[in-house]
Amino acid sequence: MTTREKILLALMGVAVTAGAVQFGLSLLSPVAPAGQADVLQEARTVAGEVTARLQTLPLSEGQRYVLAVSLRSAPRNPFQLPERGPAAPPGEAAAAGGLVYSGYVQVGKARLAIVGGLEYGVGDTLPNTGDVIRAIRSDGLVLYSPSRNAEWELPYTGDDM
Repeated sequence: MTTREKILLALMGVAVTAGAVQFGLSLLSPVAPAGQADVLQEARTVAGEVTARLQTLPLSEGQRYVLAVSLRSAPRNPFQLPERGPAAPPGEAAAAGGLVYSGYVQVGKARLAIVGGLEYGVGDTLPNTGDVIRAIRSDGLVLYSPSRNAEWELPYTGDDM
């Protein structure tokens, strides 16, 4: 082993040891952010002031729409499937199961419906309700509910939430 390699190995050993010591010390004395609630409240205050100033500016209709949409709170985590609720009549099934038909993708002659952010084809079963997709249309889905032995329609929401 050359002198250069020995020096590099020694420096690497010192770096690993220093990192291990720093990691060990961070585990022994957890650093709690002092006044985190104060910082959060201050950030909310600043955000409110910025929002108020933006709303007073002469904005175009499109800019006002973007501002209004950005201020809306998210209704739920978009990456989590809604929990399966109790069985509901066909008209209320969309609300109970949390199903949202937000569009479709057409590849050649095949269509995939986008329900709750996931793609499904004709004949697929929706995991949170057990309903089977019978038809995919631009204005809604035709679903079959085996538990109620009935077909029902899930309309297109037209909403990007």
